[in-house]
Amino acid sequence: MIAVVDAQQVLAWRRQRVVIVLASILLAMTAAAGLLGWSSHRTILAVYDEATKLLAVNGQPAPANPFTSKPHLALLSNMVIYIPLIGALLAIVLGHFSIADDDASGVGRLVFSRPIDRRQYLAGKLLAAAGVLATILICCLAISAASLWIVNTNPPSPAELARLATFYALSWLYLMLFAAIGIVAMLVTPHRPLALLTALGAWL
Repeated sequence: MIAVVDAQQVLAWRRQRVVIVLASILLAMTAAAGLLGWSSHRTILAVYDEATKLLAVNGQPAPANPFTSKPHLALLSNMVIYIPLIGALLAIVLGHFSIADDDASGVGRLVFSRPIDRRQYLAGKLLAAAGVLATILICCLAISAASLWIVNTNPPSPAELARLATFYALSWLYLMLFAAIGIVAMLVTPHRPLALLTALGAWL
């Protein structure tokens, strides 16, 4: 029964384009983080080159290149902001709609006409959210790795890829927490707007 709820929810999200919108936003955020990192990289190098020329004209030694000691992964530091803020909000919306749409369309009544209890229903919803969020974050990982490759002109090292994978794994756990909040708030709160406000209160 858990697998049935999981499959039904994923199919519903595909029909409603909820997953497409969520994936597009998260992937766009990841691409934006790479673009901002590339832009700041070029700006700092340009300033460094100009400063080096000016110091050379005055006969002064140039300081060390600021990027030689900076970790490559620092180029994606904006993701540390995007995931807790925007990503968590989107996860809440995903969880909220997984229950709200069942309630509004009458699917929930049909589901509970079968031999299923609330724990199985909740587990199916969480499993669907887990699969969708994991797929999206794997795509985000690929974009981040490609951004590092483009900016640094060489592929990320195995250690850097491992750290990136760890970051996105922790991000998945973090987003799952808020997806669960969105689901549980809708299950225990009688009114849909109040359920969403309750989940947003937890997010704030």
